[in-house]
Amino acid sequence: MGIDSGPALARLHALMVQSRRWREQHPDQVAAVPPGYVSTEKSRRVEDEAAAAFDWSRLVYGQWPEYLAWPQSTLQQVVGGPVREQLLDWLPEMAGWWVPQAELAALGDLTRDSTGQDARQLLLEEGFSPLPGAVLHPCHRLQLMLHAADGLLAEIHEAESLVDPAGGFELRHVRVYGCVKILDRDLLHTGTHGISNVLDGDRQRTRFAAGRLTGLPGGGAGSLRVALAVLRAATRPALPWPHPPITTWMGPGSLPGLPADSTHEDTVAASTAATRRVLDDLPRHVHELLGPNLMTR
Repeated sequence: MGIDSGPALARLHALMVQSRRWREQHPDQVAAVPPGYVSTEKSRRVEDEAAAAFDWSRLVYGQWPEYLAWPQSTLQQVVGGPVREQLLDWLPEMAGWWVPQAELAALGDLTRDSTGQDARQLLLEEGFSPLPGAVLHPCHRLQLMLHAADGLLAEIHEAESLVDPAGGFELRHVRVYGCVKILDRDLLHTGTHGISNVLDGDRQRTRFAAGRLTGLPGGGAGSLRVALAVLRAATRPALPWPHPPITTWMGPGSLPGLPADSTHEDTVAASTAATRRVLDDLPRHVHELLGPNLMTR
């Protein structure tokens, strides 16, 4: 994974070609991308052009203040030329609720009909291996999966169905946690959401990104496969994790069964403790790989 990873770029390009072909064949199903969802690189180009056009303002208002400059190590481009322009235009199309269900199905991604088994199959195809399952609550269960080479930990959350008379479980979300070294900042930020910058102590050498990718049944968070492909192409693993990517907790927004007079602080404490138990129970080889920086709380 990273700047020398030709397979990662090839995979990303193949997804784009497949997506574009589907959109050409089904133009009536393609929704417009909401305003504001454009690549960060193209937005900055517009800003730079505007700044250059009004450069005379420096003479009026004085020197611009010094802003934090991105280290050169994150300004590389793992892909350039026309392919990069195509990616920067296409990635926002795959980043949210506006991605058609049929297109997600064509990519083998999560759709509104996806089950926990579908999510497991997707992650298996992406190279993840299952870990022992965890039960947060009788109504909520987790399947954890690890991609050792990429240093990624995935969570599949299923909750007891409220409409299934047989009492089955339904998929709620998939989250993929990681901490990585940024190589291509603009490509990463255009194609992923939930991955935030973490400034390294030596800002001129490297910058890390930590957080999670999210997949939702119905595609409300966009294409998980595309986000994973971008992550692999624009970064490389940072192992053990130098910064914790899990900043809240796993599973549902709040665990059921708390007393009626529970406060928000009680809910946070209970959910955080449950996640901490799940992480503490991970197999030894996972702790040795990812290190102690799993969770902020």
